[in-house]
Amino acid sequence: NDLPHKVWGDCLKCPKFPDCDEVAVIKRLDE
Repeated sequence: NDLPHKVWGDCLKCPKFPDCDEVAVIKRLDE
């Protein structure tokens, strides 16, 4: 739920989906 919709859209087009071998990472930038 924390990932933007764009990321999921890219995943749906990927030939590896739904057996993805990548790890999504979120980097929070604090001011």
